Amino acid sequence: DRTVSPSGQEGYLLSWISAAPSGFTDAEIDLLQRLRKPFCVELKSLTQQSLVEVVLRAYLGGYSANRVYAGQIQRGDGEIIDAVILFCDLRGSSSLAEHYDLNGFLGVLNDYYEVTAGAVIAGGGEVLRYIGDASLAIFPIERYANEREACQAALDVALDAVVRAERVNTARIDQGEPPIKFGIGLHSGTVMY
Repeated sequence: DRTVSPSGQEGYLLSWISAAPSGFTDAEIDLLQRLRKPFCVELKSLTQQSLVEVVLRAYLGGYSANRVYAGQIQRGDGEIIDAVILFCDLRGSSSLAEHYDLNGFLGVLNDYYEVTAGAVIAGGGEVLRYIGDASLAIFPIERYANEREACQAALDVALDAVVRAERVNTARIDQGEPPIKFGIGLHSGTVMY
């Protein structure tokens, strides 16, 4: 069990159980004592590895995270690929920012990204970048049977975002809040990735 002390130090708590009626023998206890530190080092390594994977996926998406983790992509690398890109931009963000305090505007952005980026993730796309109140997503054609399927996946995501927005906006309007409006652009072609 991974623990963190009040001082911020990390550690592991190990407990062992024996099915033997008399418990562990002295030799078994000695072996467990000797295995304790190497075992904890391995647990720490696995924990760090898992954390790196989670962070990479959060910031790069699954497709790119797997490639970076495998050493296939390094900073400054690029390749030419065929892909469908989806760009989404919040409309009227300046007036919304003036209408709300900071926390209120962050709530609007959270709703907006839940609608748009949530649709991308649910539809198998990958959000590459958040740019203020806009986002850029990609559907690499190599992940689909052909360009038509990749285009259909991106179009389905755009339509899902519209449906999600209708649900969110119904609730927002019922609460006396302005609806969230956004534009979506789709393009299929060759890109530097």
